[in-house]
Amino acid sequence: MIKNLVSPFRTLTLMAVLVSGGICGCSKVDMPDEVVTAFQKAISINPALAEAHYNLGMAYNNRTMADEAIAELKKATEIDPNYKDALCQLGLLYLEKGLWEEAITALKSVVQLDPNSELAHSKLGDIYKSRKMFSEAIHEYKRVMELNPRDAISQHNLGVAYAANNETDEAIQAFKKAIEINPNFTDAYFGLGQIYLDKKQTDDAVSACKKVTDINPNHALAYYHLGLAYYDLGDNIKAAEAYRKSIEIDPKNPKVHYNLGIVYADERLFDDAIREFSAVVKA
Repeated sequence: MIKNLVSPFRTLTLMAVLVSGGICGCSKVDMPDEVVTAFQKAISINPALAEAHYNLGMAYNNRTMADEAIAELKKATEIDPNYKDALCQLGLLYLEKGLWEEAITALKSVVQLDPNSELAHSKLGDIYKSRKMFSEAIHEYKRVMELNPRDAISQHNLGVAYAANNETDEAIQAFKKAIEINPNFTDAYFGLGQIYLDKKQTDDAVSACKKVTDINPNHALAYYHLGLAYYDLGDNIKAAEAYRKSIEIDPKNPKVHYNLGIVYADERLFDDAIREFSAVVKA
C-alpha cells in the first residue's frame, strides 16, 4: 500500500501558515516565535522559493519588524520579479519608512503587473501629493476613481492635488463629488471653503465652513476660515465670534489671535487687540 508522503518543507510551511492565520488567536505583535521559526526552517530547506521568503516577510511585518520584513520581501522579488503581492507589501513598507523612491519603484512594478491595482495607484497618488508632484498625483487619483468611483477619500485627495496645482475649478468639482459620495465628509467641505475664500466667493465660503462646523463642532481651522469670510463680508461681530471659537478649541494658532486682534482694533477695542497681538508673540 502506497502512503501519502508529506515533505518536511510543506509541513513546516503549512504549520506556520495555520498559526499565523490566527488558529492560535495571536495578536499582531504577539505572534508566536514558532511561526517565524517554521518559515526560517522552510527557507533553509528550499531557499529559492519566493513564497517562503514572502511568508517570512509577512510574519516579520506582523511582529512590527519592518527592516527584517523588507529584507525577506526583497528576496522574494529577486527570486520572482513578478511577485505582485511581495512588491505591493514592499511598497507599503517603504512608504511607512518614508523611503519614497523605493516605494515608487515597487508600486510602479505592481501597476505594470496589474494596471487595475486600486491600492497601488492610490498609494502612488499619496506619495506624489506628499512630494508636491501634483500632476502625477492627479493622474494616479483619476485612475483610482476609474477603478472605484465610490472612493470618497481618493476623490478628496484628487481635489487637494488639483487645488495645489492651481486647477481650482477641477478641485471644486472633485470636492463636490467626494461630498456626493459621503455627505458628512468634513475635509471636502473644508477644501471647498478654502477655495471659495481664495476666489472671493465669500458667501459660498461661509456656507462650506459652516457645514464643517455643523458636522464637527471642534474643527478649529473651519472656525478660523469662517472668521476670515465674515470679515471679508464686513461682519466684524460674527468674525470675532468665529475667531474666539477657534481659539477656544486651539489656543496656540497665532494667525487666529492676529486676525482677532485686527477685528478688535477695527472696533477700537484696543486693550483686547493688544491682548491678542501679545498672544501672537507668545504662541
